[in-house]
Amino acid sequence: MNMNTPQTTRGTFKVAKYKPYRPRAKIAEYLAKALDFVRSVPYDTSTRWTFYQMVQFAGLTKPDYGKFKSWTSRARKSFHEGWRPDTLVDDTRIIERHGMGYDDAKQWLEHLKEDGPYLDKINDQPNVVLAWFEAKAMIGQFRYYTKPYHVPLVPFGGDPSIHFKWSIAKLIEALARYYPNKPIVVKYFGDLDHKGLTIPECALKDIEAWCEADFDFERVGLKIEHVERWNLPDNPEKPGQYQWEALPDEAAKELIVGALGPLMDLNAIKRVQDREAKIHERWREALDRLELERAIQEEAEK
Repeated sequence: MNMNTPQTTRGTFKVAKYKPYRPRAKIAEYLAKALDFVRSVPYDTSTRWTFYQMVQFAGLTKPDYGKFKSWTSRARKSFHEGWRPDTLVDDTRIIERHGMGYDDAKQWLEHLKEDGPYLDKINDQPNVVLAWFEAKAMIGQFRYYTKPYHVPLVPFGGDPSIHFKWSIAKLIEALARYYPNKPIVVKYFGDLDHKGLTIPECALKDIEAWCEADFDFERVGLKIEHVERWNLPDNPEKPGQYQWEALPDEAAKELIVGALGPLMDLNAIKRVQDREAKIHERWREALDRLELERAIQEEAEK
């Protein structure tokens, strides 16, 4: 037996090696354009988001969705012309890494220098704001556009479980206790379809019943006026229904920032970040002194 062959409890298997992908000229053109769309935004994107950009700006049609998934799958697996397995994201599964650490104390101290303090960003705000959203695969987009506001993010990813809804209720209660006398505001971003309309309604019913704190709720979008304004294509798998991923990047940014901006004070956040920077600089100086003292001690012990 070849000892280099991977083993499993069910015997041996061959490591997959994908042949170079040589798509027809038109498909290659589509793949190049799709990769341009992926690289045009500063956050991770999904297959569905990329397809919607192709429908609106590159000539694909809704019936092409199945073929597009196949093209991008083959391109990713074979590393075709800049495509990689991680070019498009899957945020429904998480790998937990354990066991990896630092080689020695010096490496650990160097890492500590990069970790600055994270001070509270809500204390000086007029409101406590949360962003709930349905399209879990678009978490990169929401992380990017909500980053300046430091608001809690709650990705639903479909019908939330009883435990998840209970956890949201308890989170709101904890925020109400920690920040008394501040209004709590929830902004929801979801699809314009049956699920997109009923998920927040059904979830909200349970969350309000289990939450002892008051909060305001607004469904920001998608709405029919957004579909009409940006001429959004409907769901290729469910005609007449519309998904958040169909929004062009600038439109999504407008809805997210437009919902959060009026409720937040970015100047107050900037003042907190300035304090963080000063504390971080003193922390780095203290670690440098600690490292110097350790070096002196080691030299004296020789």
